[in-house]
Amino acid sequence: DIERAVIDSSTKRFILLEVQPSQGSSWSGTRILIASAHRELLIQKLALCWQAEVMFRRFEVKKLEIVKSAMGEQMAKSNMTQSDLIKVEPFRGYT
Repeated sequence: DIERAVIDSSTKRFILLEVQPSQGSSWSGTRILIASAHRELLIQKLALCWQAEVMFRRFEVKKLEIVKSAMGEQMAKSNMTQSDLIKVEPFRGYT
């Protein structure tokens, strides 16, 4: 089960899902790192499906906890390239 999603505030690509494996599951990890060019859309769809699943299984209406953290700066020390840290923002006019 997904406990919460962490959005990387230092890049526009990464999402970290913190999961709690179900009993009897062969999954042993507690985190899943996702790199996506369409992160905002992916997190919206994921949150919607998560909410529907919780409503179906537990008869509760809850929202997926989504938090922000600067994970890219921590991952830069490992195996990321400089292009992973680039932020591309839409044009908002001249100041």
